[in-house]
Amino acid sequence: MTMSWLQALAAALLFGAATPLSKQLLQQVHPFMLASLFYLGAALILLPSSIYYQVKAPLRQISRQDFLHLAGSLFFGGMIGPVLLLYGLKYTAATTAALLLN
Repeated sequence: MTMSWLQALAAALLFGAATPLSKQLLQQVHPFMLASLFYLGAALILLPSSIYYQVKAPLRQISRQDFLHLAGSLFFGGMIGPVLLLYGLKYTAATTAALLLN
């Protein structure tokens, strides 16, 4: 139980730290590249645990409807959303962006 609280706290802290860091990095890096690097880092961090859980308990066959929902959430939440967030952050004042994210 304590581990899940620590993981939730770490996720919240990293998300909160990512926005000001992104604002600084966007002066030198294109939003597409920065979003890609953030998600590459997240994928590399989660890779060992996903391999462990896949071996421990393989995924069940998912239905076509579940697959469409998963594909939609990956496309909009994992690809389009972060890029649009970084584009908005590039052209918005940091205080306004912080208020909008809250």
